[in-house]
Amino acid sequence: MYNKIKLIPIIIFSAMVPLIMRLKPYAIPQEMFEVYKNTRIHSDFYSYYKMMWIIIAAVLALIVLLKYFNKEKFLKNFKSKINILLLILMVFIIVSSIMSPYKSIVIFGFVDRFEGMLVQLAYITMVLYINNFIEDKSDIKCIVKCIIISSGILGIMGILEFYGHNILATNIGRKLILPLSLHDKLGVINFSIKDKSISSTLYNPNFVGSYMVMTTFLGLSMLFKAVNIKEKFLYGAYTLLMFFNLVGCNSAAGRVGYFGAFALMLIILNKKIVFRKDIAASLLLAIVLIFVAPSVMGISGVVDEVIKNEADVSSAVTSSDKYNSKFEFSKDNVIMNFDGRDVEVKIKGSIVNFYVDGEKMKYDIEKDTRRIVLRDDSLSKYQFVLSKEKNAIAVKYDTFSYILYLTKDGFQLYDQYKRPLKYEVVDEFKPLIGLEKIGSSRGYLWKTSIPLMKDSLIIGSGPDTFAAVFPQHDLLGKYKFLSTSYAYVDKPHNTYIQIGVQTGVVSLLVYLGILVIYGFKSFRLYFKGVENDLYYYGVGMLCAVFGYSVTALFNDSNVSVAPMFWTILGLGVVINKIYENSISEEF
Repeated sequence: MYNKIKLIPIIIFSAMVPLIMRLKPYAIPQEMFEVYKNTRIHSDFYSYYKMMWIIIAAVLALIVLLKYFNKEKFLKNFKSKINILLLILMVFIIVSSIMSPYKSIVIFGFVDRFEGMLVQLAYITMVLYINNFIEDKSDIKCIVKCIIISSGILGIMGILEFYGHNILATNIGRKLILPLSLHDKLGVINFSIKDKSISSTLYNPNFVGSYMVMTTFLGLSMLFKAVNIKEKFLYGAYTLLMFFNLVGCNSAAGRVGYFGAFALMLIILNKKIVFRKDIAASLLLAIVLIFVAPSVMGISGVVDEVIKNEADVSSAVTSSDKYNSKFEFSKDNVIMNFDGRDVEVKIKGSIVNFYVDGEKMKYDIEKDTRRIVLRDDSLSKYQFVLSKEKNAIAVKYDTFSYILYLTKDGFQLYDQYKRPLKYEVVDEFKPLIGLEKIGSSRGYLWKTSIPLMKDSLIIGSGPDTFAAVFPQHDLLGKYKFLSTSYAYVDKPHNTYIQIGVQTGVVSLLVYLGILVIYGFKSFRLYFKGVENDLYYYGVGMLCAVFGYSVTALFNDSNVSVAPMFWTILGLGVVINKIYENSISEEF
């Protein structure tokens, strides 16, 4: 009975959580409203209930831990370097939460994400729990089978979605994801389907990429371990299903992670590829398919993605008006240049004047629309509108917009929702200047986010507070590289920057230390390892962790995928321990 009970929290955490999707209306606190979109109520489908069940799984784990607590075994397990580092990471998460000024965010997390302190502590709790309670191969097999069943369901949903048959968009699907009170309003609610991509219950195609990298290599390792035709067929079909979801989600980050994990698997298996034709054939098929599958499925291939990124970088360093535009704001004036000419809005007393290239410009005001029309047809793209509110001017050029309030202290800058913007010159990571468009504008996010770590060397801003500390006032940067001055930024698209900003650079080093220790030990064990029942489990976990770590350079930690990663990391640590002992016994 004990053996079954102890697996329940892990199965909920790793296999059930990714499948959860249900509508949750959420009232946005003031702190979040100040940086979020102009809404007080948010309807969350993907993250809120995942967050709740992650916490529930961790609480159940603690209950089991207390119920079956064995002091001697507990202390023995916690002597390992990885467990010590995990406990240190917990401390940094807690301290950053306590010291954070964003109290309404840090506990449960930011709207739409919900990866606050409780969730991050739950991640680590589950790894420690796995290290303490998973003791033999039967436990590992049971958890892996549950993960395969769960990810198999997601894989089937993903392929159907890719070809325009989203299960969640059907009446049955909607009943599963909507509260009972809304079932009679199905005709009014529209659940959008995105063609030629897969998001399933994981929210975002990029998240699908991170998830499917792990499951693809888990499937490959099970395929190599299979001993009969039936197993080879089942695991082969599962691996192909995961692979086609990896390709179908159209995540470039997922494909990069795939190449990284594939290269690592080739290095580890080395001679075994030569002596086992089934492994050689599977790996050859895997590398061929990553190039062939995209064109068969009608989406961009690997080469296309490389060309696109090169084109993006080239466009960012050209002399086009957009990339040479400028915006300078002070209390007395605003200077804009979007088409090669300086347009200045200047305050003198209570009078607003316009200057173009240093010369005062006459203008007219339309009575009905209150629009200010500069007497120069070449400046027609600039739009100035007097607000109905006293001493306010709305300014717009293309998708660049803001509101100026004239106060006794001079100009004050407001966003399109009439919320104050604390305007400051944005610090930039200089090596990335000119590379802002790389990786679908990830270069801009990294360039702007990395300097934030200077203020988070030891203690970060708090779990899931990235949106609150990112310079949302960088109207010009967003206009240039994110298409609109009011693009909403809640993540850096890089897990390592995310950790460094939110829980501190020291905690980032601790996290990297965990990955390095696990990675080196695993590589040492399996590079010239002896094949037995656990060998391919260990190889699969290592490649999955490495693949996810590569995608983490481009994607963020999130409640849809992180539970799978932390579970595989925990299982990987346990498998290493059991495998090492089994080798010692054989010799």
